Amino acid sequence: MQANLINDLIIINDEALANSLHSKGFIGNLEKKRLELSGVEAFYLLSKNKIKVFRKKKELTEKEFADFFSKKDKRFIIKCKIFSDLRNSGFIVKTALKYGFDFRVYDKGSKIGQDHAKWLAYCISQNDSLKIIDYSRMIRVCHSVKKSMILGIIDDEGDATYFESHWEKMK
Repeated sequence: MQANLINDLIIINDEALANSLHSKGFIGNLEKKRLELSGVEAFYLLSKNKIKVFRKKKELTEKEFADFFSKKDKRFIIKCKIFSDLRNSGFIVKTALKYGFDFRVYDKGSKIGQDHAKWLAYCISQNDSLKIIDYSRMIRVCHSVKKSMILGIIDDEGDATYFESHWEKMK
C-alpha cells in the first residue's frame, strides 16, 4: 500500500499492488514493474485508503497531500472532486494534458488501448469564469479529435454538474 511522492509523481514500486490497481479501472500508468500516478489519481486512492503516500519517509495526511498539490495547481481540489465523481460513477478517467484538458473520459466498460475516450473534460468551480474564446478553442480541439467536451462544475456544496458540448454542422 506504500506509494512515494517524488517531485510531482507518485510511484508504487510493489509490482503486485501496481498491477492490481492498474487492472481495476486502468488507474495510473504501468512503467516496467511500477505504477506511476498523477496527483489526482493518488489523492483518489489515498482518500479511499487504498494507498499511503510517503514523502522523504514521512507519511502524508490527505490534507498535507492536497496542500502540496494545491500550491502547484489552484484547481487541484476541483479536479479531484470531478475525478472522484466520474470514477465513482464507473467511468475510466485519464489525464488529458496533451489536449489542453484535465481528463480523457472513457465510457463505462471501456478498455484502454482498444477503445477511445468519448469525452475530454475540463473542471471548474461555479465561481470561476470561462472566456468564450477559451470555450470555443476547447470545442474545436474536441471536434478535431472526434470527442465531445464535458465541462465539470463543482458548486459551493461540493456537488458536480456536467455540461456536454460538441460540434454540430449547420444544415
